[in-house]
Amino acid sequence: MVSAVTALPLNMHAATPQTPSGKQTKTVRFDMPASPAAKSEYQLLLSGTLEDSNVILTFLVQAMKRKMEGDSSLYNDIVHLLSRKPPHPNTIPAPLLMHWLHAFSQIVSSFTPAFNALVNAIIHVNWWNVEDDGTLLVYKRWLENLVSAHAVHVMPVAKMLVTRLRQAHNSGIAPSLHFDRVHTILQSVLALIPTGPSFLLPVLTENFPHKRETLDVHVFYLRNVLRMLDYAPVLRDPVLALIVDRIVQIDVEIQVELEDLEDDIWDQVQQTVDLTDLSNPDSVWKNARSRSPEADVNGDLEEDDLTFDSDDEEGIVPIAVDFKEVVEKLDAMLRIVFQYIHDFATFNPGDPLRVLFDVMLHIFERTVLPTHKLRCGQFLWFYMCSLDPSFPELFMGLLVGKLFDVSAPSVIRISAASYLGSFIARARFLSLTSVRTCLKLLHGWTYSYVENNDTVFRGQAPDLERYGVFYSAVQAILYVFCFRWRQLMIGEGSATRYGMLPPELKDFQRVLLSRFAPLRICSQSIVTEFTKRTHSLDILYLHSRTISQPSTTNNNYLTVPNSYTTASSSLAFNPNNIHRLDPFFPFDPITLPVSRAYIDPIYQPWESEPTSDDEDDTDDELEAISTSFDGVRL
Repeated sequence: MVSAVTALPLNMHAATPQTPSGKQTKTVRFDMPASPAAKSEYQLLLSGTLEDSNVILTFLVQAMKRKMEGDSSLYNDIVHLLSRKPPHPNTIPAPLLMHWLHAFSQIVSSFTPAFNALVNAIIHVNWWNVEDDGTLLVYKRWLENLVSAHAVHVMPVAKMLVTRLRQAHNSGIAPSLHFDRVHTILQSVLALIPTGPSFLLPVLTENFPHKRETLDVHVFYLRNVLRMLDYAPVLRDPVLALIVDRIVQIDVEIQVELEDLEDDIWDQVQQTVDLTDLSNPDSVWKNARSRSPEADVNGDLEEDDLTFDSDDEEGIVPIAVDFKEVVEKLDAMLRIVFQYIHDFATFNPGDPLRVLFDVMLHIFERTVLPTHKLRCGQFLWFYMCSLDPSFPELFMGLLVGKLFDVSAPSVIRISAASYLGSFIARARFLSLTSVRTCLKLLHGWTYSYVENNDTVFRGQAPDLERYGVFYSAVQAILYVFCFRWRQLMIGEGSATRYGMLPPELKDFQRVLLSRFAPLRICSQSIVTEFTKRTHSLDILYLHSRTISQPSTTNNNYLTVPNSYTTASSSLAFNPNNIHRLDPFFPFDPITLPVSRAYIDPIYQPWESEPTSDDEDDTDDELEAISTSFDGVRL
């Protein structure tokens, strides 16, 4: 190995010829003109066409020596040369890069922080376009020696490699080969770090694509980061949390923009999203659909997966096109995470899968549950719960615990009630025993709440803000019953029972007819559907618009009081002054073209059933009911 301090003096514009034995044949003074041969070598150096690694090494050593003496001209020339990128005419050609790497390998121990600019230049040299595997191997070994000798260079090397995980558009080789090379080098470098790869998390976070960046950057980076977890498993928990956080950001942005869209623009947005899946054979969605969980385990992404047919966007207003791109981005990201979970469950069943679920459950509690009105991201947990019989119980256990936790913020408890009701209603894989158990817990809590607070409530009008947790729990019960009544009302011989609520809802009338008046606060469409169903089953008469007692002696028929009378006062009930509870349920249908393929087989859609009351309903009421149970389309 050549040391910088023992280098031979050179003319600033010429290299000193040496014999094969390495002995100096003549001395060149700095004030003497350079020989034509020596000057030619320097010109070859600056043009990037010098092919002699020994001469390159001599220039490097002398440049470093002179820099330490205060003359950085040759040093800067070399840094500028190495920093050039195509299409600059004097870029070092890929076939000649081997000579430079051999020279750098001889002086790796000399790369102290004083030479950071030179190290940074060779780190970022255009190695990814090299077709020769031998050159790549030399580069890989040089990086390994560099980070082993100087810890100060670990972070720059890591940043360079992670940056190359974002895209392959500037590479002259296939993206798959490019990313294979990056992962090979990154894995070998991480193995040499005594503290492990944990230091890499800030780098991964910094390089995560902004939500405004293109679809292909998101797809490439997300797939590569998840692939990296195979050889850096210690990063799995924080990386998954990072990915979910970014998915949530895009999901929230979509919902905010949806609320600001006019109805006609909304229709165009939905049409463009649908067209992407159905009419564009070259789009990422068509290719991704062909790589369903059953069809492709590896999920390799080719360049064709990232092409789009702009014909679908002709005649569409710009805002709809922009919105379409954001939806496509969310769909692509979710599809990648769905595939990761599917592959992990396939190859790591049992305890490893349970550990992953615990990690995801913690992420859900910290990131998803507090986020208002997500439409799509939460379906990762819906899908994951279907992978093991114990997972639904763990998921519902978390939600029940949050709902019943009096120390938790009301917004979290209300969110937990919405998630719980929506999950019980929509999860086709959920056992009837689990449905009954959760319904019993919900009813038990609401019943106890009424018993303990009814006297406190005396003299007050219904207050959604103050008693929002209670109303959310009641609405969850109503919602679940509307979806699950066929299962809940099955009696002996699989016949439908009439005349009473299922055992899990025994004395539920006490809750419905309490002074809290939940039927006046819960979503009108959900209350309407519940009253129809209980009426058709000859259980209760609880029509939200009808106050009068029906002409029957059946004790099971009840009415909703129109006013609240106490011993000391009477409060008039004015529905116009009452705010209804939001009918949002997190697991309303997901309509993302690709991601829904993971959900549809395990999802319970809304199945409406005509009742004798339907003929009295207005079109607006029917539309409201359909929206509440079918969900808002995206």
